[in-house]
Amino acid sequence: MRRVTWFLLLLFAFAIPWEYSLDFGGPLGNVARLAGLLVLLAAVPAVLQAGRMRAPGAFWWLTLALYLWFCCSYFWTIDPCCDPRENPGQLSGDDDCLAGVGIR
Repeated sequence: MRRVTWFLLLLFAFAIPWEYSLDFGGPLGNVARLAGLLVLLAAVPAVLQAGRMRAPGAFWWLTLALYLWFCCSYFWTIDPCCDPRENPGQLSGDDDCLAGVGIR
C-alpha cells in the first residue's frame, strides 16, 4: 500500500506543472486535482494500516506558523474597494475582491 501511495505522490508532483493542460471539467477539474484526490484516497488507508505517522519536525512547524500568519494577515488587509462601509455594492462577487474587510 505504501508503494502505491508513493507512486501516486510522484504522479501528483509530476501533474502539478501540467495541471491546466488536461481539464476534465465538471466536478473532476484538472489533472492535478484528480491526481491529488487519488493520492488522498491511497494515503489515508496507508497511514491507517501502518498505525503511525512520522512526527513533524521543526521545519513543518515553522511552515505551519507561516501559513497561519498568512491566514491571519487576510483579516487586517486594508483594501478600500472591499470596504462595505464605503462601497456596499462592490461585494457582489463580480470583482476581484476577496471579502469586505476594511480595518482602519
